[in-house]
Amino acid sequence: MEALYVQQFADTRKHLETSTRIIPTMVVGCESTRDVWINFSSLDEIKRFSNRYEGKLKPYLDLAHMWISKGKGDERVIDGNSQEADELIRELRDRGVKIKNSLGGNGALESSALKALGANVVFVGNIFPKVLKRLPNRSKKYFEFVDFDFAITLDELDPKSLIIQAGGTDRFILCDGEGRRWEHLRDYVDSIPNIVEEVSETYGIIDSVNLVGWHVVFATDKNGLDKVSDLVDKVRGNTRFLFTDTGALTKTSNMDRKFLFEKVYDKFDVLSVNEIELEQLHEALFPRKGDQVTQMADILGAAKNLKAIWLHTRTHHVCVKKKDFLTLDTIIKAQNFAAIAGVLRVETGRYPRMDEMIDRFNTLNFSEEGISAAEKIVEQYGAESKDGTFTVGGMEGSIVPGLECLDFESEVGAGDASSSAFTYMLSVLGRKSGV
Repeated sequence: MEALYVQQFADTRKHLETSTRIIPTMVVGCESTRDVWINFSSLDEIKRFSNRYEGKLKPYLDLAHMWISKGKGDERVIDGNSQEADELIRELRDRGVKIKNSLGGNGALESSALKALGANVVFVGNIFPKVLKRLPNRSKKYFEFVDFDFAITLDELDPKSLIIQAGGTDRFILCDGEGRRWEHLRDYVDSIPNIVEEVSETYGIIDSVNLVGWHVVFATDKNGLDKVSDLVDKVRGNTRFLFTDTGALTKTSNMDRKFLFEKVYDKFDVLSVNEIELEQLHEALFPRKGDQVTQMADILGAAKNLKAIWLHTRTHHVCVKKKDFLTLDTIIKAQNFAAIAGVLRVETGRYPRMDEMIDRFNTLNFSEEGISAAEKIVEQYGAESKDGTFTVGGMEGSIVPGLECLDFESEVGAGDASSSAFTYMLSVLGRKSGV
């Protein structure tokens, strides 16, 4: 089956090199922040530091060690503990742990990644001058060239997320939501439909509106769900398609996950999930268990507006879609592009440019787990062509393997880079096909 994917990726590369270049216009939001990368040399170093540390955030360090030891990422809210976070950072520095500042926030990272690829990007969300001043030039290189004319500027705040990681492992996030939560953004979010209309008047066609990071905006406050539901309905008429993600759901109850799905996620065309988020969302909606494909089909089958669910993991990417939404060839090219972007982000810690993306297609070191997952899914769901596509519950699906890393810088932002590449390709090919 590997030969099939070699050909598919080659077809995608050829398309990027030979097609007439379409520059998509994409509106992205809703939040940004400063990420503080805390780079431990090993899992043992996390454990040793946590054993000696006596500050208020010690329980979170213990949780970080537990989850990272399992090879999984997670996120916890530390609102109201900004001072404690600063104290923790100082103590980490004093003990020689490597720390650096970087741009953060799902919306900001996707904006940067899309700008690096060459898209016209309009940011709708919160901008913090104090954050931008503290970031190294390398980190904010592309974000500074995004159109901020329609953003909200919050001068007095300096929010941050602490990203705990050890070499070659997943990351654990401590999220300080000051300035990023609903209480700061409710009036601005309410105005987004008018903002998107103004963007449309300025730029013409809007290929995609990517509104991500709702788990940060709401946290435990769900008062704005109806407003967000209404705004997505109003935005729909000014864009070709709408994209969102679930974000971290670990500390959200099943009832709240259900509300988020019904009021927010189901208002979009495409929903992005990782394997943990997929399982958590399915558990909230259905009592029965199932494999990843079954979970995706169940969720999509229960949706009123949602047209596709896209699962991105380290080893493979799966998309299940309704038959009237784009073509499988378009979806496969978008998945290939996303796989390349994600691995490049992990390898370099940067937002990959188009020339770097095309060059990385020359080294297709597919994940063995990804190839195995593809073979299993295609065999189980009976695709006669054995081309990586399948059918499930009257819907279409496709799976492509991910790539193994040639180097490692950080897992942070890999999902955002993948999402940006996925929606970039959907935007370009969707416009070419008239969708």
